[in-house]
Amino acid sequence: MSHFVRTYKRRKRFLDELAMGSSISRAAAAADGTPRNFKNWRDSDPEFAKDWDEAVEEGTDFIEDVATERAMKKSDPLMLAILKARRPDKYDRNAGKSSLEVNINVEGAKAKLLNRLARLQAEGKVLEGSGKAEPEVPEDQSSQGGEEASAEERQPRLLPAPPPVPERGRKRRAVEQPGRRKATAS
Repeated sequence: MSHFVRTYKRRKRFLDELAMGSSISRAAAAADGTPRNFKNWRDSDPEFAKDWDEAVEEGTDFIEDVATERAMKKSDPLMLAILKARRPDKYDRNAGKSSLEVNINVEGAKAKLLNRLARLQAEGKVLEGSGKAEPEVPEDQSSQGGEEASAEERQPRLLPAPPPVPERGRKRRAVEQPGRRKATAS
């Protein structure tokens, strides 16, 4: 592994590449180094860090100029993107707005839950209460001042099963009926 030496030549080449709009990786390769070499240099040299930031700004200006030139010649979408970036209040309808519109349809989920509930009730796994929320009464207080509920009133009732809802998107399989033959390709 070769040792990276910080030289004026490498510094200039790296910063010139950044000023032309190159990425950090490309600029580092052009200056015979790695991005890590140059990031370490930046971290230890405030003057180099300042020059790096200025070179990136120059490179961004250069890219913006090239994009504007191309947009004026042949690209309406690119032109609109540049206008939105420069004058968002005028060209970007969504500038400054941070809203999110969400539409949720729960009908399918509701139908599946109702079908499952009906199936569980049919299996005797889910019971219906009285439909009213009643506070719990400790056993020692339940017989005070009130009548005992009959055994029939204490039995929970099953809810009626909702009609099944056909699921969308599933292909129905042909069911063979007695006395009918399937058509087969010969």
